[in-house]
Amino acid sequence: MSKVRPISSRRYIQLETLQCPLCLSKNLNAGPSEYKGNTHSVKILCFECDSEWIETWKCTGYSKLNARKSKKRNLKSLRLATLHRKKLESGKVLKFNW
Repeated sequence: MSKVRPISSRRYIQLETLQCPLCLSKNLNAGPSEYKGNTHSVKILCFECDSEWIETWKCTGYSKLNARKSKKRNLKSLRLATLHRKKLESGKVLKFNW
């Protein structure tokens, strides 16, 4: 019986979708995230071959910052979001047009 070899870390990074590095299945489950400094780690489980691994991301900066010009607009959005959360907690259904 031949042993299946996982793809390299370099090849894993080049994949366009999240896939198992051993069997290349897309039938996966991502566990809780862990943040330490600028590093984000996620434990992933493959349902096909039962492999587990940790995927790690590093923050290298940010882009497309949309700075709000008006504090008044931010307060309105915050009030609507708070109202929406309270209504959801009470079990009532609301529809907002943002």
